[in-house]
Amino acid sequence: MAAKRPTVLMLQGRSDRGGGPANVYRLLSAIDCERFRIVVACPDEEPYFERFAALPGVTVHAAELRRLSPFGLAPVARRLFRLIDDERIDILHSHGRAAGLWSRAIGSRRRAVRVVHHFRGLHVAHLTAVRRAAYLALERSLMRFTDVFVHVSASEREEGLRLAVAAAARQIVIPNGIDASAVQDCGTGELRRRLGLPPDAFVVTTVARLCHVKDLRTTAAAVGRLRARGVAVHWALVGGADEFDGSRVRAWLGAHGAADAATLAGDRDDVDAWLAASDAYVSTSLAEGLPTAVLEACAAGLPVVASDVPGNRDVIDADVGVLVPPRDPAATAAAIEALAGNPQTCARLGAGGARRVAERFTVAAMVRAHEELYARLTASADHGRRRGWQ
Repeated sequence: MAAKRPTVLMLQGRSDRGGGPANVYRLLSAIDCERFRIVVACPDEEPYFERFAALPGVTVHAAELRRLSPFGLAPVARRLFRLIDDERIDILHSHGRAAGLWSRAIGSRRRAVRVVHHFRGLHVAHLTAVRRAAYLALERSLMRFTDVFVHVSASEREEGLRLAVAAAARQIVIPNGIDASAVQDCGTGELRRRLGLPPDAFVVTTVARLCHVKDLRTTAAAVGRLRARGVAVHWALVGGADEFDGSRVRAWLGAHGAADAATLAGDRDDVDAWLAASDAYVSTSLAEGLPTAVLEACAAGLPVVASDVPGNRDVIDADVGVLVPPRDPAATAAAIEALAGNPQTCARLGAGGARRVAERFTVAAMVRAHEELYARLTASADHGRRRGWQ
């Protein structure tokens, strides 16, 4: 009799625009559905809920896992347990903080289900001391219900060890992958006219949700410093509201005398066009896992100025761009100004970034590593006991 095809449930806290949902979509678009049956549970949000549902061989269920009132927890729990049983789930793979809380809660009750948790960024740098302590205590209490912790970068793995939120013997690294062929080469001209960007400015772009961990205020302050020194820089911010909206960013720009030096594009499906119309990419995040937008900027041939935090430092070095201290507008401005005055350096760093993505951050490598992980978990005979593997 043929062996049962393992069923994997992808549990996600969000399915709007963002690096996490985008990377899961790339994974599911290429994974071998002849070997693994894929089920997804995520919020009914645009654009990825419908994109997941359109994938051949993928079953999708709506499940709101964030922004729940205390009265909403029990109904969601019952729905998830019923889904686990009805779909006969073998492996539960959670992505992000909210989904990870649910996956381990389920794992504590359904011991035969193997639990894989993808951190996708240990975002604690912006939390208050009380919230940080509470989150870390909760993560540590859930460790014993997790078979494998997946990190998207080596520096995130090191951060997990430092924070003691993942058992060392059960941690692995699977870098995010992108399809570099889908990203346009860097260019200007007609694209800038279509997007409303100034033709003669040094355009730096950021692709990010508007939230505190992205520390967009530092970029706004850096742009203000450059404008005060007479540098013709223009900042394109691509991304929709999350913890705050564009009015907060406009206020920061106004406070730094750079109200006319930025374009707030909002949520866009044509991110590749904005990258292609840019001269450089900037990320001043306080924390990352392995940022998809930075990888896409590298693939587009852009030099990158990025904060020296886990995730960014796995991609950016002197061959690709410039790392600057977090929360440092002066260092960020100086790095951008150096690039603005040196097109040869921009071209060299852009070429280096494109090579790095092609060598280290491909969809094929990401998919292969996931398939190997699922196969090894499925092959383990003792599903009733939590244990790590090398």
